[in-house]
Amino acid sequence: MSDSTVRARVSLAIVAALLAVVSVIALVTADFRPPASVIGWAIAGPIAVSLLAIYAVGDARARLAPEYVARASATWVYRAALVVTSIAIVIDALSVGVWLGRL
Repeated sequence: MSDSTVRARVSLAIVAALLAVVSVIALVTADFRPPASVIGWAIAGPIAVSLLAIYAVGDARARLAPEYVARASATWVYRAALVVTSIAIVIDALSVGVWLGRL
């Protein structure tokens, strides 16, 4: 491939998935305590979803370029990151909900 090819930055989707996994691991290791729940939700929610949105916008812009080279692996990484992030958000949100329900 030449230097003029255009691709989306898959690293953003990978970082989003890693942040989502870290948020769940932190929640589990903190025994589902309220501060860990809120921090985990903040990491998996707004932060990871923002990274996925930045990736999606960048990918859409890259697709407009005539030099765009599609990679099937990038699509699957993005899809996997969406699934992992969604699961992490649900787990963290349920933990926050259980905590708020006990107040």
